[in-house]
Amino acid sequence: MLPLHLLSDGTAGVIEDVSAPAGHTHRLREMGIDIGLSVTMVRSGSPCIIRVGEKEYAFRTDETTSVLVSPCN
Repeated sequence: MLPLHLLSDGTAGVIEDVSAPAGHTHRLREMGIDIGLSVTMVRSGSPCIIRVGEKEYAFRTDETTSVLVSPCN
């Protein structure tokens, strides 16, 4: 597992853990970002851009260090 922001461009991953502070975790879950979700890194860096289905989200590095993923490819 690695922090979400460390996925390489074009790499898919599955969210394995979200260990952010409660308010931040709640915000992520409201957007549908939760354990078991498949994501694809569109652009790494800060902000990174991830794709979830047809939607894309941008996050700063400090927002993604507590989101751990397992790379799929």
